[in-house]
Amino acid sequence: MPVVSHRAGPELSLSRWRKAMPPIVQGQIFPTLLDFKNALRDWAIERNWTPHILDSDSHRVRAGCRSSPDCPFRVRANYSMKRGDAKVTTCDDNHTCEPFRADADLGKPHQDIKRAETGKLKFLLEAVPKLMLVTLDTNIQEIIDAVAQKYGQKIPLRQAQKVKSALTDRVKGPCRHCHQLGHTRRHCPQLRESAPGPMSFTQNSIAHHSNGNEDHDDGAYADGGLDYDPDDGGHSDLMDYANHDPSNNNASGFSLGHPQQLPNNIFTPSRQNGLPIDPILASRIERLNSGEAPVPVQPAVAPQQTPNQLTATQNSHTTKTPQETRLEAAKLMQQAARLMQEAARLNSEAARLTASAAGD
Repeated sequence: MPVVSHRAGPELSLSRWRKAMPPIVQGQIFPTLLDFKNALRDWAIERNWTPHILDSDSHRVRAGCRSSPDCPFRVRANYSMKRGDAKVTTCDDNHTCEPFRADADLGKPHQDIKRAETGKLKFLLEAVPKLMLVTLDTNIQEIIDAVAQKYGQKIPLRQAQKVKSALTDRVKGPCRHCHQLGHTRRHCPQLRESAPGPMSFTQNSIAHHSNGNEDHDDGAYADGGLDYDPDDGGHSDLMDYANHDPSNNNASGFSLGHPQQLPNNIFTPSRQNGLPIDPILASRIERLNSGEAPVPVQPAVAPQQTPNQLTATQNSHTTKTPQETRLEAAKLMQQAARLMQEAARLNSEAARLTASAAGD
C-alpha cells in the first residue's frame, strides 16, 4: 500500500485536547462514509486547511481543498454494500495553498475563507469547551481570541454569541421539573414520558366511564366509530344484527371506532351484490314484478294529544339512559356503514360502465 507524503510541522503535530490525527492514505478503511468525513475534518483542522466536499451521496464522497481555488488536493472514498465499509480509493495529498507553500509557514493562518471549518457551529460546540470554561460571565471576545489563537481563524461575533448561548444553556442550572442537570423543563424526558398519547376507545374504558368509580388514563376516549373483533365473525354480544334480534344486545361488550372497520358479514347477506335489503321492500318488489297492481297506502293520521300528554311524550324522548344513547349511536353508525358500502358498489359500477363505454 503506497503511503502518500505528509508534511506537518512540530507545532501542529501536538494538540492540547486531542491526539495527533494520522493522515488519510489510499486504501484506508472506514466503517461508514460519515466516519470518513469526520476523520477528514479533524485531519484538515489539525493541518490548518479547510476541506471542500465536492460530491457526497450514499455511495461516495469526493473532497478537495477550499484554502485555494487551484489547490490540487483530492481525496475520494467509496462505500461498498457488499463489504459494508467505506474505502479510500484516491488520495492526492499535494497542497499548493497558502499554509503548505513552505515548511516555515506551516503555522501561518489561512487566508479568509467564507464558512471555514473552524467557524462552523457544530465544530465550535465541540472545540470551545476543551479550550476554555464558558460561563455567563465569559466575554464574547475571549471566545473569539481562544479560537483564533488555537486554529488561526477569527470567527464572527455572531457565531461566538451562538456558541456562548448554547454552552451556557447547559450550565444554567437543574431542570425545574426533575431537578437534573443537562436539560431544561421544556426538554425534560420525564414530561415526555408522561405526556398523553393518542386517544382511543376501549371496552374497559367505557365500562369505567359508565360506572364512574375508577380513574381513567389520559387519551382513553376517541373519535366515536365502531370497533369490532375480527375473530368473532361479526357475531359479537353487542349487536347481533345478523340475527335481527336487538334484544340480545349487551352494551357492556361494545366499543366505538371507525365505521370502515365493520366486518363484511355483520349484515344478513342478500341476493343482490351481497348487500342487505329490507324484507318489506323486497316483498313489494316481488309483487310488482309478478304484475300485481300497487295498493296505495294512506298516511297514518297522528292522534290528537293533550298538552299534558305532549309534555309527557317529549320527556320520554329526551330522558334516555346512557345505555340507550350508546345503542342508538351504534345503530346510526351501522346505517352509515351500510350506506358507505352501497356508495362503494355504485362507484365501482360507474367505473365499469365508463370503462366499457370507452372501449366501445
